[in-house]
Amino acid sequence: MKAVDASPGELDCQGQGTLQPAAIRWPHSGLNDKPDLKTLLEVQEYFGLPSAALVEKDWFVVRALAAIHDVQVDGLILAFGGGTALGRAYRLLERMSEDINLRIIGEKANSRSALKRLRGEVNDRLQAAGFVADGNYVVKQNDRYVRYDLPYEAIAKGEGVLRPEIKIELAAFPICTASENRSVSSLLPKPRARLRKPKTSHV
Repeated sequence: MKAVDASPGELDCQGQGTLQPAAIRWPHSGLNDKPDLKTLLEVQEYFGLPSAALVEKDWFVVRALAAIHDVQVDGLILAFGGGTALGRAYRLLERMSEDINLRIIGEKANSRSALKRLRGEVNDRLQAAGFVADGNYVVKQNDRYVRYDLPYEAIAKGEGVLRPEIKIELAAFPICTASENRSVSSLLPKPRARLRKPKTSHV
């Protein structure tokens, strides 16, 4: 499965139809520098969001996806689905959905040893991206289900139930349809890009 070129801040993924997963592809560039509070507030204002903490969490979500997008172990790959995929890849949700739901796809999806090796690779990728995976995940159903609750150090104040952690679920359950290419992007602008409100004219 060949990935197409994408700029920093954009994710080329193998998507599927509504409510179907998508295999993630991301070039290893960009997203290296955590945004400062000024940038978070500018993006919040630009999109009319209720909190800069949503923008900050968005950055961490996309960083986590970038870290594990091309994990491939014993023919097993990951596929992106759920509300976050619908909102990012298909623009079907207006609300912010930030949980990362990933399906494990491949002929050895029932092999516990292969699933354990896949989990080990995911852990290593997340650790390398700055997340603390060790001690922050649970494994169920003989490694067919893994849930990560990854904390991060927030600089923006959250509102309501928003917590400074990223939830990632890996599940080896069947998918129903073939995949298609979709692009997923962060709310944050590309490096050196400036946010500009569209100009309006009055008649």
